[in-house]
Amino acid sequence: MHIKNQIIPNGKTNTDHLKILRRGVGVWNQWRQDNLNIIPWLVNSILVNKNLDDIDFSKMTLAGSNLNFTSLNRANLSYTNLYGARGCVEFNEANLYAAEFYIPSPDAWLGPRTYLGNSEFNKADLRYVNMMNIIAPESKFNFADIRYAKCSGSYLGYSEFKGASLSGANFVNARLTECDFSNADLSEANFNGAQMNDVNLTNTNLEKTDFSFTNLSGANLKGAKLIGTNLTGAQMQNANLEEAVLQECYVFAASAWEISGTPATQSNLIITPEGSPKIKVDNLKIAQFIYLLIDNKNIRDTIQTIGKNAVLILGRFSLQRKEVLDAIAEKVRSLGFIPIIFDFDRPMNNDLTETITILAGLSLFVVADVTSPKSVPMELHAIIPNFMVPIVPIIQNCESPFLMFQDLQNKYDWVLDVIVYDNKEDLIKSFDSAVIKPALEMHDVLMVRKDRSMRTKHI
Repeated sequence: MHIKNQIIPNGKTNTDHLKILRRGVGVWNQWRQDNLNIIPWLVNSILVNKNLDDIDFSKMTLAGSNLNFTSLNRANLSYTNLYGARGCVEFNEANLYAAEFYIPSPDAWLGPRTYLGNSEFNKADLRYVNMMNIIAPESKFNFADIRYAKCSGSYLGYSEFKGASLSGANFVNARLTECDFSNADLSEANFNGAQMNDVNLTNTNLEKTDFSFTNLSGANLKGAKLIGTNLTGAQMQNANLEEAVLQECYVFAASAWEISGTPATQSNLIITPEGSPKIKVDNLKIAQFIYLLIDNKNIRDTIQTIGKNAVLILGRFSLQRKEVLDAIAEKVRSLGFIPIIFDFDRPMNNDLTETITILAGLSLFVVADVTSPKSVPMELHAIIPNFMVPIVPIIQNCESPFLMFQDLQNKYDWVLDVIVYDNKEDLIKSFDSAVIKPALEMHDVLMVRKDRSMRTKHI
């Protein structure tokens, strides 16, 4: 028997039932046993600061009741109507199987949303409970059984679900910011569109969990088990994947910027949308890039856009000379190009140098400020011999470039004349004619050279 549609507008508690309750839990429970055909009616009752541990409140209504600071530990609340109930309540080890905290039927009592902030549901039986749209932030559900619960639209931010079982539960569009799900079982649960930023998911079971379009930014997934997990469109910026297992996950359109930690396993990550032929890779960080490579039109358009418009700007711009970098970037931008700026005050590591060389090979031309003797020698030594891309060196008057720069200029004709400038204003004033024009002219020369047929001699 599921009490669901017996709420009346502006319902009042049954005073006879309330009098029996006031005689104590033992009397109430015996009365329930002796009167199985009676449905207790405690709608809108005030049960504040009561000890009702072990009470039988099953298959009845407590809708709209004030339960603030009341203890219902080990109580039987199965199939009970609690819509609109409010207060900080203890439900530890209680039986809330299929209880109703939300009734969507049009003839339901039109009271406030259920508010149970700071309540405790530790080790409670919450299977099939209806907690849609409930407000219960900072509550504790540790080791609770929440399988197949309906919690869509609920606000449970900053709550604890440590060791809980949430398999098959529905948390669509729920707000779960900074919740602690460590060591919990979330397998086959649905968190589509939920706000789960900065959640703790360490050592969780996320097998076949639906995180599509979920905000998981900053999530701690250390040691989590993601097998068949749906991460389509998920926001995973700054997530920690240390020792996580990722297998057969759907990662199409997932945002994986600044992922930290080394996963224990990454294999068969599906980068295509559901319903499309499955294409799999073994690394989440490169999944979105690999998909771009597969989508020929997108990658072609992207490369063409970079090649026709991007200008790589290199320099070791100290704080005092930062204005020069900003002025160059703004000038390049005003002329319709896309500046790619590397502003650094110390030598770069090898990984970043490799990144710069790749971008140089894709760029229209490179502007390199060689004013500081230690400015960009490693980067230019990596770029110039390997890429036929115009290099426009610029230097402030009375300064000298690094020692080997002249050798590079003599060997490779795409290293143009060094532009010497006295101040920022003079550089920007002459930038179009002194930098842009010769760089574009050399670019055209190099394009002809690259298209030239192979020279052969028949002997």
